[in-house]
Amino acid sequence: MAIFKKDFAQSKKIVYQIVGLFFSWRLILVFFAFLGMKLFPLKENFLGGGLSCYLNQPLIWSWVNFDGVHYLSIARHGYLQF
Repeated sequence: MAIFKKDFAQSKKIVYQIVGLFFSWRLILVFFAFLGMKLFPLKENFLGGGLSCYLNQPLIWSWVNFDGVHYLSIARHGYLQF
């Protein structure tokens, strides 16, 4: 029984470390997204959800919008040769 408690305590510690690393990483990503919104100009023709969606929730739309428009275009029209 003591071995089980030791293994459980060690597993619990590892899970807490993984969860902590995950949330730390997400916090860093949100920080850089916020920094990017402040430093880089807004390109209106790139916004897939439209300007109003982006302006209402920029942190969410900065992740959702990244390449979605391009993927939809490929799905609808295939790869176009330029």
